[in-house]
Amino acid sequence: MNYLQMAFNNILQTFCEYFTMIRKLQDFGNYLKPNYVLQNVYRQPPLTYESYYAVLTWHLTRVKRRIIKIETNFMKQDTCNSFLTLLKDIKKHLETIKILYEIHQAVTSDWKVYPNYKCASRLLSCLYFEMENSNNKEKANISTSLYLSSLRVYLNITDTWLNEGRLEDWRDEFIISRFSRRRITRWLDDEFLDDLNNWKVEHTTTTRSPDLQCFK
Repeated sequence: MNYLQMAFNNILQTFCEYFTMIRKLQDFGNYLKPNYVLQNVYRQPPLTYESYYAVLTWHLTRVKRRIIKIETNFMKQDTCNSFLTLLKDIKKHLETIKILYEIHQAVTSDWKVYPNYKCASRLLSCLYFEMENSNNKEKANISTSLYLSSLRVYLNITDTWLNEGRLEDWRDEFIISRFSRRRITRWLDDEFLDDLNNWKVEHTTTTRSPDLQCFK
């Protein structure tokens, strides 16, 4: 291998890394398909993840369109272009892909292994952390858009609960769970119930629903 081949190999190897990042981000959508548990029983991912992935896809699509635009302009040859100028033009967009991938790796969990409420709560808390603590403006903006989209699911659940007295958490992703009183007494012993009374926990039931709302 001569020096020219080595140079191109090093440059293209960098692009391969970004292609891998894009592929993993896109595969997350296939990963959100219902998981077969038992016969005719499927476990579904958190809606929080689906909302998160929708905005993640939007960011990826925007990067792709910008890269395609650069490629189109390059092929027109209206100006003097070189391989180095092409690299310079797309470098910023490659950084966006890297930011998306780093955020994704930091905030997501395996929903097929962990409970949905743990995956959703980690997603929201980690996105909020990235949003608040990032010293990169672009990363902070991307984290904010992902956070607000993902949080919408929790806000909808909370709104229905407070206004209509129904905890509509169809995929068990909310930080509060709904149990009947009969089910609660099966696993809460008398000592723990006494502790609850001593702590004077109030408003554990809603006036519109006979069910007890308990933190997970």
